[in-house]
This record gives sequence, structure tokens and C-alpha cells, in this order.
Amino acid sequence: MAASSLNLQPVIVVMAGGSGTRFWPMSQKNRPKQFLSLLDNKSLLQQTIDRVLSLTAPEKIFVCSLESHKPLLDQQLSKIPNVLLEPEGKNTAPCLMYSVVELLRRGISLDTPMIALPADHYVGNVEEFSSLLMTAVKFASKSNGLITFGIVPSSAHSGYGYIEAAERVEEEKISVMRVKRFIEKPNPELAGELIQLQHCYWNSGIFVWTLRAISEAFEKWMPSKWNHMRECQSPEELREIYRSFSSIPIDVAILEKATNVYVIPSDIEWSDLGSWNALYELEVKNGSNNAVLSGDVISKEAHGCLVSVTPGKQVALIGIDDLIIVERDNAILIAHRSQDQQVRDISKHFET
Repeated sequence: MAASSLNLQPVIVVMAGGSGTRFWPMSQKNRPKQFLSLLDNKSLLQQTIDRVLSLTAPEKIFVCSLESHKPLLDQQLSKIPNVLLEPEGKNTAPCLMYSVVELLRRGISLDTPMIALPADHYVGNVEEFSSLLMTAVKFASKSNGLITFGIVPSSAHSGYGYIEAAERVEEEKISVMRVKRFIEKPNPELAGELIQLQHCYWNSGIFVWTLRAISEAFEKWMPSKWNHMRECQSPEELREIYRSFSSIPIDVAILEKATNVYVIPSDIEWSDLGSWNALYELEVKNGSNNAVLSGDVISKEAHGCLVSVTPGKQVALIGIDDLIIVERDNAILIAHRSQDQQVRDISKHFET
């Protein structure tokens, strides 16, 4: 569904400020996950932008990232002229508040629909994704609602937040449902219970609303921070505002409190690529079910492993199963795939 057929052209904000430490040692402070080419010869950020180019004009696509990422942004963003730079990363609520204020300062109308999405996710069914986004744009414009995307769960994943939906609101052929509650990342037992519920979905972190709707939400639920951000006149003032923020996601800051929140269930072959095992699941495997991203690898009685080493390096796998083996910049990770959620914490011991 093209944006022009609806006579609506959204503004799109790609959130690209994360550190991506779950992909250590390939991702580090000076080389975050969104700038890596994990599934293609393009980075995850570049793939995300390609995914939304058909929905609006290029000048209406903005990338919000960190000042420290500017050299990487300059290398990778030849198509996108609009870059918003945060002084530091404080999660999605400050990122989106800053982005909305900057869009309004540039004269973009309050009635303009806005799509906000992370820079480092995978979407397999791009055509369906585009159609759902534009349906959400139309619904947001009519309802003044805050729209989220829920992913139909394929497993009891404890690494995702969940959204439970309430009654259904009909909008053309797409289900739009009121949100009953948000559930933070559950333990495995609760995750198993949640996927048994009829209308419970993974929280994708993808949002659609009008600038008016999200501005009103910030004004209601974060009035002091919102007013300070709107009155900010210099980089120094912006740094001071960011120092006063706690690290808070938009779900906790706004969506769990607001009453005009909706979810669109979707099955778009989505992954947040939040771990090495998530990448393994998407990669092509050989006959031994090993995924070789790079390196000269031979295996004997080895199955279910993921290997990524400097191209040209030789790796022999003998009598092992389900391991992650990654080498970059004099650092080596060897971990069982079931323990990949611990990589983020381990990476902190090697930060300089």
C-alpha cells in the first residue's frame, strides 16, 4: 500500500542510538550493532532505511543517534540528510521526546503521522510490514491514538516484553485492538503462560502516532521534561536535560499510563536480533546445522554452532554442539547458544 494512495506522508524516525553489546566482540562502543552488516552486505541501519523508503519522501526520514556515532553515520547515510544527535543514550523516551521537539521546530505540522522504529531489527516480509505501517498511519490520524505493533509469538521467549490486547477495533481488513496491559520481560514460566493467552503478543518496539498525539502524551505524563525540552536553546542546555533523565523506555514513561493505546497484531517474520542465537536462527546453515558467517571452517561431529572470525582465519570444530565462536580485534567469545543472554554483562568487563 503506497503512502500516496492514502494522501498521507508520514515522517519517520529511525532510532539508532543503542550500543548493541549483546553482539560483543563484533559490536563494541565504537562499533554498535546497528552499524554492523550481520545479514547482508548492508548494515542493519541501512537495511532499516531501505525498508521504509517507499513510505514517504527521503527528506521526511530522520535518524536519531548519538553524537559519538557521527563518524559512522557520515559513512553510512548517503541517502538520508536528516540526522538528530543526542548527547547520550537514555533509552527510547528521551530519544523520542527530543525527536518530536526537533520535528516541530522544523515546522512539521502537529497533524503529521509519525512512524518510530529501531534501527537494528530484522523484517522478513517487507511488503506486509509496509502495508501494516500505512494502515497504522491512517488509523492514528483518525483516532489520535498511540499505536504499537505486536508480533504473533512463535515461542515462550523471555527476552521480549509482551502486550496483551483487549477488545478489537475494526479498521478495514486489519485488526486494531486496544491494549489491556504491557508486561515487562517475563521469566520463562510466565512467558509460557502468556503465549497461551488468546491475544498476547511480543512487543516489537515499533510505534505509530501523530505528532499531536505524542506531544499531548508527553505534556500529560512527563510535563516537566517536555517543557524543558521545548524551551531548550543550546547544546549545553540539551546536555543538562539529558543528564536529568533516567534511562526510561517509552512504554514505561507513556504507554503503560495512557488510555488511547492500540496494538496491531502482525506476523512479518520479525526478530529484534537481540542476541547471537537470534542471528543463528536467521542464518543459512550447512549440512551439520552450523552457521558460518566468516572464516575458513571445517567440522567433524560438530553441530548447531555459529562461527564468525576474521576472514581467512582457520577454525576446526571437533565434537562440539551448539556453541557460539566469535573473534574480532583480539577478543574471542566462546559460549553455549543457550547462554547468549549473558554476553552483554560479560562485555562490560572488557570495556576500556
